[in-house]
Amino acid sequence: MTVIKSNDFFFQNIKSIIFDFDGTIADTVSIHESAFVKTLQKYNLRFSYTDYLGQTTAKAIEQIFAHNNLQLNSTELQLLVATKRQIANEIIQTHSKFIDGAFDFILLLDSKNIPMYIASSGSKKNVKDGITALKIKKYFKGIITADDIQNSKPDPEIFNKVVELYKLDKSKTLVVEDALSGIEAALAANLQVVCINPALETDKFLSSNALKISFEQLIRCFNT
Repeated sequence: MTVIKSNDFFFQNIKSIIFDFDGTIADTVSIHESAFVKTLQKYNLRFSYTDYLGQTTAKAIEQIFAHNNLQLNSTELQLLVATKRQIANEIIQTHSKFIDGAFDFILLLDSKNIPMYIASSGSKKNVKDGITALKIKKYFKGIITADDIQNSKPDPEIFNKVVELYKLDKSKTLVVEDALSGIEAALAANLQVVCINPALETDKFLSSNALKISFEQLIRCFNT
């Protein structure tokens, strides 16, 4: 974990924050993993959900089948995507919880009047239901999901769309992520990004524009 001093240049002049949702704000990785396993159980596929973190449901399923050397037509894909989303949504509405420190960081940013946005690879329904379950909808100025874009992370489209739609200054915007695809997307959009997932191998991405840091450290950095 990278240790950042509170006066580090990385956080100077940050005026807006873009959060990923699943695995960054909400501790939903196990929920989505369970939904994928249940949806795909009849196909005898070999996969590890962690290899597909940050991707849209459709892209993840396509890649899982491809990595197992199996064909999947568009009708089957649409059905599997709908099934997975339904299973995940049912669990999200009753079992959502925060990643440790996420809510405290959101409250701190709100107290400092720093506008917050969400850019998630999840479906609009699942993300909005998750936000509602966690009772944090009021803190966000905008929410962009997989339903609003053509190209999923690591393509930068979703972050560029947030920046364009809400007229953000890229040089004063910070992305908070937990997955490699999200980090790549943020960097491709020329945005600074922090990874709050301590288990993620990020060494090749760490640079002047990308850091690994805990929410506890982020709170200290912004609480000055």
